[in-house]
Amino acid sequence: MAPPVNTNFLTAVELGTLPADVTQTDINDAGTNYGVYYKFTAPPGSKVIGAWGYSGHTGIPEYRAACSPYVGPAGAPVLLLDVQRYGVWVEFQVDAGTEYFLAFFPNIDTVGPEQLRIMVEVAPDDTSIPAGAILVNDDGLQYPNEPFPLGIFSVNADYTTLKFVKSVAVGEAGDMLRSGSFALEDYIADTVKLYDSTFTEYDAVSAGPSTNRPRIRTINGTGRWIIADLGNPPQIRILTEAGVFVNTWTITGVTTDLIGVAANNDETVAYYAENIIHTNDIGRWDLVNNVVMGVLATGVANYSVYDILYNDDNTIIAVYEQFLTHDVFVRRFSSAGAILNTYAIGTSVAPNESHARLAYSNDNPDSFWVMWWPAEGVTRFLEIRVSDGVVLTTRNHAAVFGGVSETEPQVYPALARFGPSTSCPFMIMPASGGDPGGLFVVTPGKRTDNDGTIDVAIPDPTFKTALLP
Repeated sequence: MAPPVNTNFLTAVELGTLPADVTQTDINDAGTNYGVYYKFTAPPGSKVIGAWGYSGHTGIPEYRAACSPYVGPAGAPVLLLDVQRYGVWVEFQVDAGTEYFLAFFPNIDTVGPEQLRIMVEVAPDDTSIPAGAILVNDDGLQYPNEPFPLGIFSVNADYTTLKFVKSVAVGEAGDMLRSGSFALEDYIADTVKLYDSTFTEYDAVSAGPSTNRPRIRTINGTGRWIIADLGNPPQIRILTEAGVFVNTWTITGVTTDLIGVAANNDETVAYYAENIIHTNDIGRWDLVNNVVMGVLATGVANYSVYDILYNDDNTIIAVYEQFLTHDVFVRRFSSAGAILNTYAIGTSVAPNESHARLAYSNDNPDSFWVMWWPAEGVTRFLEIRVSDGVVLTTRNHAAVFGGVSETEPQVYPALARFGPSTSCPFMIMPASGGDPGGLFVVTPGKRTDNDGTIDVAIPDPTFKTALLP
């Protein structure tokens, strides 16, 4: 047998129209397994491409191949992902009309002949996003410091990707208003970026005086965000949908990062958890008098609080995770600090030290969402009813980190061809965008209130409808 011909970029085999599924049987010659190269041009409309090299072997030390994507041209290729895992699915952002290369590198040499099945496909790009869809932005970077896209995933079917949105900020914090606008940390630019319900960026503001990374949570009562800077001491600020900071508080007496933050519905109290390893109190800050209040809940030994929600019924929800076993549970408190419910979630595999996260439900305050990792390669989203802990929705999606599947190795055919990044915030697409409902104060020719917010409804109006003459 002779060596294969496609052993470099210049001799790469053209895959043609995607999706592609080809098998190469001549990768072995005289006991040597060769790396082989393929190429394709990203088709019109494509945003993310997935690729996989499958050898049929799943054990060690059997032959497997790692797939690393490059952007062309062949004479000067640039590495996009330096993949060091064998037999796993990879996904990467593309520009339509640009040539890309896939390099498949074997893990070992073998005596006998081997073969490699190459599968490449374009990620789905649905034109409409239904209410309840799961949005996960990324916190990783491609090899040349290019952000990964935000992913949108089905709430109705496991392992089903709906869409990827390019040019969205990467970071560990973010949340969505009921209008569909959302705020995300951009840790590259050290800003908080604002996007409308069409995923179009419309503003960017400073993340705070510290170069550390902020935390962001929606305030449902006012349709604004609370932003916690991670300085020493940290700051808490209120950000309007129009991108205006209206208040700032310095949280004195706190000398560590805040890893969880929320505010009550009338913006009079902030709730926060300090980044104290393994035992986090949930503290309170009086936003009216600018003073510390008593602790809402004392820390649970060996558990950290990573996310906090403030629901419409004035209850507080916090997620706890054990630092060694990664046991996860959620606790619900009254505004006075009484424990109302405790919900057992399970033991997370915590890929890349990712921690369980929370998101508001469209049925707030009747339910809430948790993201965690019950097994290698699986990101699980749970919608939990607050009254009795019944799981209303269980949805599994592929766990992906830095564009590489967290499962090793994958066995064809893969259930999960694309998936959300681990270690990121997630959001639930609201039931309707643009109209928060309720009564409005209408002033002809005026588009903003004095504080800079846009079209703000009166919170919790007594009368929601009226007969007009």
